[in-house]
Amino acid sequence: MPRIQGSKAYYIKLGPGGAWETTCLNEGTLRLGHNEIPHELAQTKDREAIRQRFIDLGVSSAKASDKTRELLTFYAGDESVIWITFSRGLLWWCHAMAEVKPTPDGDDRGARWKRCVTPWSSFSVGGALLHISALSGRLTRTAGYRQNICNIADTDYLLARLNDEPQPDIAKAVEARDNLSTALVRLIAKLSWQDFELFVDLIFTSSGWRRTGALGGTQKTVDIELELPSTNERAFVQVKSATNQSEFDQYLSAFGSRPETRMFYAYHTLDKGCALNCAEKGVAILGPERLSKMALNAGLTDWLIQKAS
Repeated sequence: MPRIQGSKAYYIKLGPGGAWETTCLNEGTLRLGHNEIPHELAQTKDREAIRQRFIDLGVSSAKASDKTRELLTFYAGDESVIWITFSRGLLWWCHAMAEVKPTPDGDDRGARWKRCVTPWSSFSVGGALLHISALSGRLTRTAGYRQNICNIADTDYLLARLNDEPQPDIAKAVEARDNLSTALVRLIAKLSWQDFELFVDLIFTSSGWRRTGALGGTQKTVDIELELPSTNERAFVQVKSATNQSEFDQYLSAFGSRPETRMFYAYHTLDKGCALNCAEKGVAILGPERLSKMALNAGLTDWLIQKAS
């Protein structure tokens, strides 16, 4: 798919409270109300005449100016403009034709509409869903706009997200995070077996799991017993500084006879160099790379630095 271009970008609310969202998203249209202004008058793009019509109808001067701006934006927008809206937890975007048509009599979905050049899309150019929760607030705050159309100030950010283009500051932060994660792998390998076991325990307890048995203990197949209070899910963790596939398989065979629904197998060094393999449901292998990322998320960087020093 070619790069998405846009000279300007606008947010549009598709109907009062989003009442026309389903229609517009499904049929590939944009719709706007302001029924009190005839299509013929709006087509003239005569700002003062349109504004005065609103005022004559009892609209305040400030509101009349705002409504006029929305109408002129809708009629002036050509195919180079990107239109966005928010629906179903996603950002949707499209380019629309310049031509605006009056809504047929009997159709209560606004007074005017225009056709999308391509259908509304909630995907980036690379096929990633544009979840609202993953977008910057400087873009998603427009979802709370109380009127119908507003300008998107940060068009560069919007285009970068639509085109899956890394932003310089974000790229630097990601690189720094990845470098730190790689460095933590080396620190984890320096931990004594006691500190490594404590480290694994801290990762789980910081993420909501609660230890129900003593750390270490005398059970042959268990180092840490856990419970997730929010779901009452139970799990056990086997911690090994160094391990191999044969040893892992022994603990895996014991998993089936235990009451827990999940098993975690944590290690930082492989005896024979080959990665551990497991297709068993409910079993997670936590090697050094994954543990380093979990440590970052759990805020254990300083703890690792201190223990490895």
